Amino acid sequence: MCSLLLALIPCLGWADQGDVTIAGKIEGIEQGRLLMVVRTGESRQDTLAYADFKSPRFTLKAHLEEPIVAMLVIAGYNGGFQLFAEPNTRYEALLSNGNDSYIRGGKMQAAYLSYGEDIQRQKKKINQLEELYDSLKRAMKYRSASLVNDSIEQYRHGLQETADRFHADNDNLLSAYDALATAQSKNLNATESMQLFDKLGAGARSSICGRILQQRIVRLGKLSSGRLAPDFTMPTIDNKPFTLSKMLGKIKIVDFWASWCGPCRLNNPSLKRIYAAYHAKGLEIVSVSLDDKRASWEDAVRKDALPWAQVSSLKGWNDEAARTYNVTAIPAIFILDADNHIIARDLRGDALEDFLGNHLK
Repeated sequence: MCSLLLALIPCLGWADQGDVTIAGKIEGIEQGRLLMVVRTGESRQDTLAYADFKSPRFTLKAHLEEPIVAMLVIAGYNGGFQLFAEPNTRYEALLSNGNDSYIRGGKMQAAYLSYGEDIQRQKKKINQLEELYDSLKRAMKYRSASLVNDSIEQYRHGLQETADRFHADNDNLLSAYDALATAQSKNLNATESMQLFDKLGAGARSSICGRILQQRIVRLGKLSSGRLAPDFTMPTIDNKPFTLSKMLGKIKIVDFWASWCGPCRLNNPSLKRIYAAYHAKGLEIVSVSLDDKRASWEDAVRKDALPWAQVSSLKGWNDEAARTYNVTAIPAIFILDADNHIIARDLRGDALEDFLGNHLK
């Protein structure tokens, strides 16, 4: 499976409510531009402020209307330094490639750093116990292994208690950020994301991360079985406009793939066989490529001899249809009925053929 790592999209304005100042040292880079990048959506980021610096000192100021999650990023370099920024707060920072880096200041920053350290200590202990458990099993010391497994479960329970206590003590941006990070990292569906949201307090729900989690729930809810599939229009491989809702068929498949995706290419022969068997009975397919190079896309379509509709915006992971359909890994398949309602997803091979056999007779 081929996965989405990161996407950046456009800016959003902020009202002037409170000053935030970050001052400190940058090590290892003589001069450059320091950016304060903030989250404005699930995969959207905005450069809120910047400061040109000359080593070793820097000062960056911004205006905030509410607490936010930010990353301090040096232009032209990968990575960054996370900050929970609050209005009317000053932060001291040391930014470097080593483990000595820090950003200090503000109650939220201190609370989340402490929480993260606590979680990491517990996870480290669990990992050590899991290694001991595996070694005892290999040595066939099953009684001892069972006792260690009991300890692992106790630590896991303690880990959840730590998270629950943190959320209860921080009815604000912090608990919302933690819930949103969980929903995104585990790729939770609308129902699972809603369960996380329901556990949040009013303060967390109204924070920027709480609002982003709400947006996620609404968007994913539109992809539930029985819902009308989001429509899209994009160019075909022959540069002609293609609109999903205008594709006629008893059963329709929307197939997200890319030329560079090995599992996608391996799935194409099976999809061709299924298309040949069921096209006359009412099956239609459109493949949405997440390529960003036309030559690579065209070459793959030609080599794999794909006979159905081929479309692409050539924007890679920034493809709007892929975002709308919450495609974070490919291949991804959505199966629609004649009226464009979603009736199944991610069926392949024999499972897909059995499904079509029951619906196209």
